[in-house]
Amino acid sequence: MKNSKITIREMSRSAIFAAITGILAFVIIPLPFSPVPVSGQTLGVMLAGVYLLPRNAVMSQVIYILLGLIGVPVFAGGSSGPGVLLGPTGGFIWGFLLSAYFISKFTTQGSGKKFKR
Repeated sequence: MKNSKITIREMSRSAIFAAITGILAFVIIPLPFSPVPVSGQTLGVMLAGVYLLPRNAVMSQVIYILLGLIGVPVFAGGSSGPGVLLGPTGGFIWGFLLSAYFISKFTTQGSGKKFKR
C-alpha cells in the first residue's frame, strides 16, 4: 500500500455515505411474496461505491452495519439489532460490504483514481 493513513476527509465522506445509506433505508417497497422488501439502501451502497475509494466505500458500509447492530434504526423500514443481521435480510446487508468494494473497484480508472467529480 502506498498510503495506509486515512485522512479526516476520507473518514467524513465514509460517515456521510453511511448516513445516506441509513436514510435511504426508510424508502421501502414491501413485496407480498417475500419477507425482504425492496429498499433504497442499495442506492446508498452504489453511491458510496461510485463516489468513494474502495477502502472508504467498505468503511462506510461497516459504519452503517455497526450503527444498526448497536440499535440505531438504520436498516430497512427502521429496524435494527443483531436479529436483523441474522434474519432473512441479513445476507443482503452483509453483501453491502462486497458490493461497495466491487462497485468502487470497477469505477476507478486505470491509474486507480476515481472519476473526476
